[in-house]
Amino acid sequence: MSISQILNRKQIFEDLCEAVQNLGFDFAAISLVSTEHNTIEAVHGSKIFREIEGRAKHFLADEYVLRDIQADIVINGFTEVISGWDDRFDRWIYEEFNHDQLTRVFSPLVICKDSQGRLIDNWYQHGQWIKRRSNSKNKEKNHRIFEFVLDPDVDYERIVIGTVETGFCKRGIHINNQMIIDLNNLMARHAVPIWKTKLLSLLEELIQEAVEFLNVDAASIHYLYDRHKNSYVYQAYSVGKGYSLLRGCQPRQNGIGRQAINSGTAQFSPSRNGQPVFDQLNPSAYSLGFRSIVAFPLKLALESLFPTENLGNSFLSHEAVLYIGSQKEQPLMGIVEHAKQFTFRASETIQQVLIYKYYQERNRQLTTLHYITKALADVSHGDTLLNRITWDGMNILAADLVTLYEYRQSSNSFDDKPITAGRLCNQPISSPITNDNHILPWLVDQPDNIYLNSIEASSRFASSFFVQREKISSVAAIQLRVSDEIVGVMFINFRRLHDFSFQKEIIVTLASSAAIAIKNHRWLNSIRDIGRMVITSSNQQQLFNLILEQAVMLSTAESATLKLRDLNTKRFKLDIKATFPSKPSLNVPVHSLSQKTVDKIEEKVVKGLRSTVEDIDACAILCVPLLDSESVLQGVLTLQSSCVTSFRSKHLLIDALGFLAIIGLHNIHLKDQLIHEKEVSMRGVMSLEVVHQMNNTIGAIKLRSQRILDMLHRNERPEAMIEAQTIIAKADNLLMSAKTMKDMTSEEKAYLKIDEVINDVLNGLDIPNNIFLHLKLEKGCPSVYAGRVQLKIIFNNLIHNALDAMSNGGRLTIEGSLERYSEDSTIIIKLSDTGHGIEDHHIGEIFNYGFTTKDGIGKGSGLWISKSTIELLGGEIIVASKLNHGSEFTLRFPIKHYISNTNLLDSSI
Repeated sequence: MSISQILNRKQIFEDLCEAVQNLGFDFAAISLVSTEHNTIEAVHGSKIFREIEGRAKHFLADEYVLRDIQADIVINGFTEVISGWDDRFDRWIYEEFNHDQLTRVFSPLVICKDSQGRLIDNWYQHGQWIKRRSNSKNKEKNHRIFEFVLDPDVDYERIVIGTVETGFCKRGIHINNQMIIDLNNLMARHAVPIWKTKLLSLLEELIQEAVEFLNVDAASIHYLYDRHKNSYVYQAYSVGKGYSLLRGCQPRQNGIGRQAINSGTAQFSPSRNGQPVFDQLNPSAYSLGFRSIVAFPLKLALESLFPTENLGNSFLSHEAVLYIGSQKEQPLMGIVEHAKQFTFRASETIQQVLIYKYYQERNRQLTTLHYITKALADVSHGDTLLNRITWDGMNILAADLVTLYEYRQSSNSFDDKPITAGRLCNQPISSPITNDNHILPWLVDQPDNIYLNSIEASSRFASSFFVQREKISSVAAIQLRVSDEIVGVMFINFRRLHDFSFQKEIIVTLASSAAIAIKNHRWLNSIRDIGRMVITSSNQQQLFNLILEQAVMLSTAESATLKLRDLNTKRFKLDIKATFPSKPSLNVPVHSLSQKTVDKIEEKVVKGLRSTVEDIDACAILCVPLLDSESVLQGVLTLQSSCVTSFRSKHLLIDALGFLAIIGLHNIHLKDQLIHEKEVSMRGVMSLEVVHQMNNTIGAIKLRSQRILDMLHRNERPEAMIEAQTIIAKADNLLMSAKTMKDMTSEEKAYLKIDEVINDVLNGLDIPNNIFLHLKLEKGCPSVYAGRVQLKIIFNNLIHNALDAMSNGGRLTIEGSLERYSEDSTIIIKLSDTGHGIEDHHIGEIFNYGFTTKDGIGKGSGLWISKSTIELLGGEIIVASKLNHGSEFTLRFPIKHYISNTNLLDSSI
């Protein structure tokens, strides 16, 4: 028997991979058909495919558009050469393992049998490989298809038992036809040893031994009954003249085989008493030439592997029956004792192989889960985590579609779009991939996962639009849970009836690993995002609100409070600085904890300077001290939850958030000091500028006053009047500069909306009729922390310059937009004119103090003051100009929060 070959299957696989590489190829991977599951599964690989075992499994779908390349090779029996992408490829595997760089050959592993069921070793010598026309759209034009055509006088049955994938680690390499022929001939020689490692081959050997041992005409073994199809998965027949006869005589649902299994004893047809007549009992067998048949049950002790209580709705029954047939009229009563000896040995042999096969499969699953878990734990894969979960799940379970929805328990909400792996029936589709929204919240509330071997068992799923559109027949709805927190739900969908009985353990393990990975990824993202906020934040309240929001989300609490020490009082006192949510929601459970109780727990933490979790009245409270670098208490972070298990194993995470709050507070304090120093410095520079202008103006006034005296002395009164008016104008400018300086040095900063400031500036200007003004400012524009005078000076200078540049008329455009960068946003204001522009050699000088291109007018300080003020606010200004076409000034102002409003207001004046 081939038990030794079954035990030695790994060496047989390695021999084939080595032989393929000896032909000059870089790698090889073997996939075999699973008769039990009607799938093609990767079982062994070399070089870049050495870890492929168990990680790629695909259903042998009838519809071409739903087939993987491996399944297509099995069904068609063709050999294909492909470089680059093909629509039948598994997208995830293709991208994950960089298959875009490969030139590959996909070939079938084929065995042949003659009309009497005997294996033919040299079948490839009785035909030839013929190149078929390819309809591929590959850019490399390197897609070729080969089909093996048997000689017309040869009657062989070709059976594809698997595939071999080989090729080169470089894209676009030409593989000549002779290499294809040599490869296929090599695989034909290795296919028979591989076939003998399969269970069906063992059953065929047992059958042949039964025929010879019992001296009968024909025999068959049937194992693993599919209740849904009313047929056996494995059916082995003896070779010779009875081969075709038995294949045409299938076990009947109420025949002697079923009777033998139910009774546990041999059953005869015709029966011992000879009544009724055989041709009436079994007319189909009688018409095929049989005159008597006996059925023996094969008793398999597999309860330890497949406990009856776990089979529940399983379609598969681990039962086996041996049929022996004779074309002679006399009954087969005399072979009973010999047959009992044989059936005992056959049962033992099958049982040993099934046990070995079970543990081999389990070992492969554990190895695959090890690789997947290892990959999920790799934080560098964070951006592809959800894709990795769905595609790996689809491949190891041979599912048709896997969809995953992330769930936020703190807000009781799902992400809008799920992550989907698999092939859709209808491509492209207009509606999102969904298992219907009414199923999602229902699943979250279920105590256990849902396994439906048949979708018809649940009206909720059977009525689903997604299920109907994608022709789903079986589904597992799985909660991705970490302890008491659900982080997502996953739907494992099959388009054929599927038995989940033997996959529940691997599904649960996969779901657990996926949930932990998602949770860890969220933690890392939150800490990273808050860390960035700490570094860049200039607003204390926004920072504290963010930390509380993240603390609630990560701990699944319902509320959080942040209290800081009041440093303005001598007595130690904690003041509330932030709460989340700021307003109680109807969806948030009301805590039974009184404020007095919470205060006592916080006092306990303040005295001990250590975190604590307490359960009171079926509620939980987590209190964390906020300590600075010298372990001095600065505040307390308190979280409350109606679930007593919410804060298990989360102390360190919340401690880290509290520590970031202290760092952020210190960082903002330092920034405030730095900004204050910059403002003092800026005001000093501006003061010098104003003093300088005062000196110049006073000197000019003194000079012109002397001229007036001289003119009056010469009786030149009109000229003296002009000089007096000039003095008054300069005095007004001097007073205006002094007032501006006073306003800038004394004004308080506030959150101001730039669109309102710009409109104020425009309303104070007398814009000429030949200037067309176009405004495109965002409604409800987010606020910038600045002084109103500061902003008005900036825009007043820029708008005045634009108007001066368009003395003959033109178009002034002011646009406002919002750019989103992770946790921060930037308001962008673009001010453009159609004036005379700026010469290229002046572009680098226009922001310098004292530089001006205006003849006889201007102090050359407007753009310098504007640029300095913008930079003081943390922004920047950029200019682009083209001579005789106009100029555009782009201003960027940073903000630390985002007010969602994408409606733009278009107005033209």
